[in-house]
Amino acid sequence: MPRNLNTTKGIGYDIADVLDELGMCVEIQERVRPIIEKVDYDSNSQMTKPFNAEHFLMMMFTHATRIVAGDLLYAVAQNVHYRVMNCFPEIFEDTVIYKQGIVYKCNEVVSVYRPEEVRDPKTLRMQTGWRPIHANVRSLVTDKLYGSELNTEMSFIQLDLRSRILYFPKKFEVLQKDRVMVMGGKPYEVTNIETNTFPGMNVIYLEEDTRR
Repeated sequence: MPRNLNTTKGIGYDIADVLDELGMCVEIQERVRPIIEKVDYDSNSQMTKPFNAEHFLMMMFTHATRIVAGDLLYAVAQNVHYRVMNCFPEIFEDTVIYKQGIVYKCNEVVSVYRPEEVRDPKTLRMQTGWRPIHANVRSLVTDKLYGSELNTEMSFIQLDLRSRILYFPKKFEVLQKDRVMVMGGKPYEVTNIETNTFPGMNVIYLEEDTRR
């Protein structure tokens, strides 16, 4: 016999009550006003390219969470920022009882600039200038790996130190040929953008930028 609909809905509220009492406090940032929610999390012990358990968590959210893919979460107790890579519902008898998703730990603060032609006030010649597009966005940046998984012996791992991968929220537009500045580092040029890997995040390929 099917479970009573009100009882099924009650499961979601019961889970929300447990999270409210025992969950980890996170702040949803990059909103008009920060939003506080309680979540649960589980470290994934599986080694997976390009991250291990240190870099990402599986999080559980309430059925009525306001967290969506691409959001920036600040874990208050850990003093760590995470990007929400996806967020999908757990459904029981046609009712959402909670939501869960994978979050990646941010390790860089990046700014994005767009090339534009400007006239030099002294020579009156046209030259490339750089218009600020996005400033100080918390993100995940990794080095490219070739020919191996992260759990292979380090001597067999090939790193391309001139190339990097940026995981960047879709709500901030980035175009090919844009310049990405990693805080305290050198500039990179956007060479390719994958839009279909994660619901709220773009996977952006960067190469060392030698343009002036």
